[in-house]
Amino acid sequence: MSRAAGESTDGEPERRPTPMSRATVPRVLRWRVVGVGIAYVLAIGLVYGGLIAVWDSPARGWALVAASVAAIEWGFCWRLLARNRHPESGRLFRTLGPANALTLFRGGCVALAAGFLVVPMPEGWVRWVPAGLCALAGLADYGDGLVARYSGHETELGAALDVEFDGIATLVAAALCVRYGQVFAPYLAVGFARYAFVIGRVWRRWRGKRVGELPPSRVRRYLYVAQFTFSSVVLTPVVAPPLGVPAALVGGAFVLGFARDWLSVTGRLDHPGGVDRADRFDRG
Repeated sequence: MSRAAGESTDGEPERRPTPMSRATVPRVLRWRVVGVGIAYVLAIGLVYGGLIAVWDSPARGWALVAASVAAIEWGFCWRLLARNRHPESGRLFRTLGPANALTLFRGGCVALAAGFLVVPMPEGWVRWVPAGLCALAGLADYGDGLVARYSGHETELGAALDVEFDGIATLVAAALCVRYGQVFAPYLAVGFARYAFVIGRVWRRWRGKRVGELPPSRVRRYLYVAQFTFSSVVLTPVVAPPLGVPAALVGGAFVLGFARDWLSVTGRLDHPGGVDRADRFDRG
């Protein structure tokens, strides 16, 4: 997902001869991101209050994990604010825009779902909550790209947040599926695939070895959508565990996609003119 750009204070497009530094981030933009953090805190507080009211479980652990994941996501946004500009023209944008707001909403849903990793599997209608949160995150992931394109609010910030939130969402959803016994433990490889890829790339660079680039591919996007949709459906109480064969097919295809990309960046597959996958995990 890419995002929107804005204009300079005189109404003319502002070109960037050099990358924007943190010092030049508009104050109003910083305050809006502070507002996002406050919204995360309020959401966690409201859901926490609801859980202790209707569910007899150690909800304090839920709140701690949800707050930790939300803090990580918020930290990504704060650190990357200097990239709130159009990817081609470099025009600055003083607000987050609707697409970035939708992406941050997705991050909030993932953080709330992550809290269920450390509490007993809920029963009754509460069992639908983590599945519903993952489903909302998936819908927001689909919508933020459309909103970015149709609103004209495409930014490097949005693309970067998309990458990070995709990785977190994949890990949380896969871990929940294993935690609830819906799939077998090897399915966790889906959640750790991207992080293993990134660590491997850093390791190769540290050793002075070649790290190549990848061509754009719609297959990567389809594999991501397939595995996240599968994880969200599996979390619903209407699906009887364990789903060994479907999980092996969906998860295996996803992991094999990363394996193929690893062969490409290490030079075992030659794909000239590509785009670095670590810079764009979820490309269309």
